[in-house]
Amino acid sequence: MNRDYLQLLTSFEALMPLRRGSGLASEQLAPLLLSMSNRNIGELKNLLVLAFEEAVISGEERITAKLLLRLDRLPPDLRDQAASAAEYGMDVKLDYQARIRELGAVSEDETDDESDGDDR
Repeated sequence: MNRDYLQLLTSFEALMPLRRGSGLASEQLAPLLLSMSNRNIGELKNLLVLAFEEAVISGEERITAKLLLRLDRLPPDLRDQAASAAEYGMDVKLDYQARIRELGAVSEDETDDESDGDDR
């Protein structure tokens, strides 16, 4: 990962008043966020805002790979394809879970147990 990209993720995380650290610049989340945002900074910001809201509403108070996957969000380059497919009653879905496994982006802790206790 590019050092500037990792610093950007660290800066975004510092702006989010979540009770638990997310480690956005970690080896687990950085590649997933890059893939989900299609390397677009505006898309990354929008994705992180949605993830932040979900983290607060769900009570998790941190952004995890599983939380990001629950957003079920397609990257911008696939949205037109999805809209066209929908016109024909078809569904386009990207298997981010497979992508994460390929990238090794989910730690053992996250794959075994989504909730590891209350750290608030």
